Amino acid sequence: MKRLFNQIILIGSQPHLSEHELRKIKTSNAMYALTVVFGTFLFCVGLVMNVPYLAVLSFLAVLFVGSLSMLMNYLGFYVTSRIYSFISISIIITIGAWMSLRLNRPIGIEYIIVGYSIVSVLYFDKLWLRVSTYIFSVLLFIWIHFQKASKWSYTELDMYVELIIIVVCFVLLFAVALVFQMAVNESEEKVQEKNIVLLEQNSLMLKKNEQVEDLNKLKNKLFSIITHDIRGSVASLHSTMEAMQDGIISDQELKQLAPDLTKSVQHTMRLIENVFMWAKRQMEGEEVNWSVVDVSKIVHQKIEAVQIEADKKGISLNNTVLGVQTYKTDGEMIDLILRNLLANSIKFCRSGDSITVAIEAKETEWWLIVKDTGIGMTKEQLEKVRTKIHFTTFGTANEKGSGLGLIIIRDFTNQLGGRFWVESEKDRGSCFYIALPRFVD
Repeated sequence: MKRLFNQIILIGSQPHLSEHELRKIKTSNAMYALTVVFGTFLFCVGLVMNVPYLAVLSFLAVLFVGSLSMLMNYLGFYVTSRIYSFISISIIITIGAWMSLRLNRPIGIEYIIVGYSIVSVLYFDKLWLRVSTYIFSVLLFIWIHFQKASKWSYTELDMYVELIIIVVCFVLLFAVALVFQMAVNESEEKVQEKNIVLLEQNSLMLKKNEQVEDLNKLKNKLFSIITHDIRGSVASLHSTMEAMQDGIISDQELKQLAPDLTKSVQHTMRLIENVFMWAKRQMEGEEVNWSVVDVSKIVHQKIEAVQIEADKKGISLNNTVLGVQTYKTDGEMIDLILRNLLANSIKFCRSGDSITVAIEAKETEWWLIVKDTGIGMTKEQLEKVRTKIHFTTFGTANEKGSGLGLIIIRDFTNQLGGRFWVESEKDRGSCFYIALPRFVD
């Protein structure tokens, strides 16, 4: 029996509904079920009082209203179901009371309206629905009261005194029920707000955990590549030095190996510098050292630093930054970002290509732009850059790469509150943009 009742009160409940709405659905279904029980009670009373047709009519009416209301809940018409059931049951009670008066068998059924009217507070959220349905109940009761007074010997004073007492009881019950329901609703809202905050915090924590996990995987992969590259470069240099000591290679062969050894050492040095700077920033808690920096000076210094390397590949470097360009930023981060951007462009440029460095001042940002006429990227490679997928490729002179430079560029740009994106086309070059916030004192 208990299991059946639990199944009945859950009719129409859906997972997406709030706890408040689910409770109202359960309450209304329970009321519908109790209405059917009440109809059975009326049926028995009617038989005892020898009015079988009234008993059958009352039972069928209540059964129909209760069943149709639960069907509306099942179909999702929750508010319509409550309005329909409240009005219908109130009318059935009123008709039952009126017919009992006509048959000279008054049983006081109209007083049920007093208790049932409280359901309006539990059923509805909107105040106008609560008040209007409650007034409807009061009017029905007043009508029955006057019918009863006209049928039986009441003095006019007694009739109005009783009516006033009943109406006052109606108002007090409504006020108490309304205050109680408002307190319950307020408590539920606070609980829901706390639950929403907890869910948001939990979601944020899960995202951060995923980010940390992804970052750890990336770090492990990077350091595996870096360890391999450094070990390979050092091993190559070590074996060459041993061969020289043992007289295995001649001076002529050493001269032929020198360019490759130089490239290997340069790659290793750049790799170590990147690892050192990135690790340093990680240990410092990724704090930004804000200060007013002459970015044009950093651009000039970085171009000078890579000039020899660019000349060896026959690449021209163009500095279009004119005058002093000062911005509030982290000079060390800008230095490393520009160094990696230039190194990347040199790596993928051929003899005769050019690299241009520019700074553009916008209203709320300033842009650091490095554009080259190198081999560019395929659509697949550009998509990997945009989706932050780690990958490495060899340069035009077979230079190695670890992929760390791009990660540092993106990481430092994010720490500075900026944006990083790339425009590139195969065999037509690439353009790298760093957009950073422009602070106005």
